[in-house]
Amino acid sequence: MTQETAMKRHFDALMDAQNFVKMTGMKLLHVEHGLAEYELPVRDDLLQHSGYVHGGMVSAFADTVGGTAAFSVMPKEANGLSVEYKINFIAPAKGEKLIGRGRVIKAGRTLIITSIEIFAVDGDKETLCALCQQTMICLMPGK
Repeated sequence: MTQETAMKRHFDALMDAQNFVKMTGMKLLHVEHGLAEYELPVRDDLLQHSGYVHGGMVSAFADTVGGTAAFSVMPKEANGLSVEYKINFIAPAKGEKLIGRGRVIKAGRTLIITSIEIFAVDGDKETLCALCQQTMICLMPGK
């Protein structure tokens, strides 16, 4: 088994243990050291009054994407939590699905900075709908 395959299985198990991720329908497409990519199928219960994916859902999606990228550079026994994130909504999140791509910008011993792009996908067309910068904290057991 390749290191990438082992990492994907590890993160699939982590995501499967998170009820929120399962409830929303987020699916991990790819993970490797410092990178993560997710898909979120758009459903009616994720929309706001104008028919766009609710900003809170887009934010939660970005947080999950960036968190996975951050976790990919942490020791396996570590736990991570979001310290903060800032999101800019660029365009309405409208389409059949969202794609989130996150990457680690700086991995410190304790704090990890990530950058996340969220795209609305309609057919073959991807539209950048949000940019996010996130800070995660790496917590080691017993500390």
